[in-house]
Amino acid sequence: MAICRWHGNPDLFITITTNPKWDEITDHLKMYGSDDPNDRPDLEARVFKMKLDELISDFNRGTFFPRPKAVVYTIEFQKQGLPHAHILLWLEGDFRTPTASDIDRIISAELPDKEKDPEAYALVEQHMMHDPCGKDRKTSPCMEEEDVLMHQRRLLRFPALLQLTPSELQHYTLIEIESLLQNFERSLNDFTGMPLPNKAIMDEMKKKAMARHNQFDIAEETMIHQSLFDKLNHQQRAVYDAVTTSVNENQGKLFFLYGAGGRGKTFLYKTIIAALRSTGKKVIPVASSSIAALLLPGGRTAHSRFSIPLKLYEDTYCEVKTGTVQANFLSETDLIIWDEAPMAHRHAFEAVDRTLKDILAVSDATALTKPFGGKTVLLGGDFRQILPVIPQGTRQETVSAALNRSPLWKYCDIFHLTQNMRVEPEEKAFADWILKVGDGRAAGEP
Repeated sequence: MAICRWHGNPDLFITITTNPKWDEITDHLKMYGSDDPNDRPDLEARVFKMKLDELISDFNRGTFFPRPKAVVYTIEFQKQGLPHAHILLWLEGDFRTPTASDIDRIISAELPDKEKDPEAYALVEQHMMHDPCGKDRKTSPCMEEEDVLMHQRRLLRFPALLQLTPSELQHYTLIEIESLLQNFERSLNDFTGMPLPNKAIMDEMKKKAMARHNQFDIAEETMIHQSLFDKLNHQQRAVYDAVTTSVNENQGKLFFLYGAGGRGKTFLYKTIIAALRSTGKKVIPVASSSIAALLLPGGRTAHSRFSIPLKLYEDTYCEVKTGTVQANFLSETDLIIWDEAPMAHRHAFEAVDRTLKDILAVSDATALTKPFGGKTVLLGGDFRQILPVIPQGTRQETVSAALNRSPLWKYCDIFHLTQNMRVEPEEKAFADWILKVGDGRAAGEP
């Protein structure tokens, strides 16, 4: 950054990669009776560093273009172990801000003449060309679907079908701006004269997003369920039976699954999700943290899925209005799974509870008297771990913010998972001691 402040942005970005067939490497390998460069990573690294030092010297001597004012490089190692370097150059004179023609004098993306320069032709053919694409070469990198999708617009010269009109571009930009502002409890409505996003487009986008969430291959979900179900232990099976029965019989129960790390909570969630989705049921898996949400099939953070406000109070509602696409999506859901629940403030659960009651009461007045409007909800986590974070809060304030201090807690059917599914037999004593530490019962023990 100091160099950029003094000299400005770099002018050239150059990469050099180790070639395991360099003569210096192959000749020394023969001396040691080996033909695999990976047997001598130290040799590869030494030869690469020598080549890199010589290249930097060529730059500083002005061999290829004017001498640079500054040179910076970093060396990285590929998965196969081969080092490569990324080099930044700050040039002087006419090359300070190179034009396209300047770059073309340095870089060539064409095959050398095979007759005039056979050595250069052989090097380019060996190191700079991919295998041909096509039906006869389906394993070529350029035949991968993602690669085609990434470059299709450029290959098709940006046809009108793949472009947004100025009006559409404006609407989508406004939607993105509105989404960012809402993260800070602001809106485009707060700025006089600012255009608002097209509501019809926003609703259509939300509708498509919700539809994608419910698009699952029933045959695939059935296979997943069959592979997981037989591995459940008796404690997991009891939770599985209770939750699926509540969903299938529309009992609308509230469950809390208590289990320390390694007890198989996530495995059980996946089994329940696959079981219900294989029968066409709709499941919303969420978690209090984004990392935990990534472990759930189709998982999202609870704040994202339910539009929970950042600032929570005793009477807070989620930012979901009755009759909207999101409200309809929530009303059609059969099961909500909320992992790492003890991390969330109890007001978050109460906000979701109030919101679901309001949404479902439109079609069923009795929803107002049921927790979460009568939806089956499975909460899970471990109170030994992180509780809600209260800025500058006392111990009493932190405890008061916990889920088990919420009026909803009395409705919970509590299950415990006690069998550690990860620990090896020889580590069981240590794992038990860790639990005692969490329970405050380890005083005086080594």
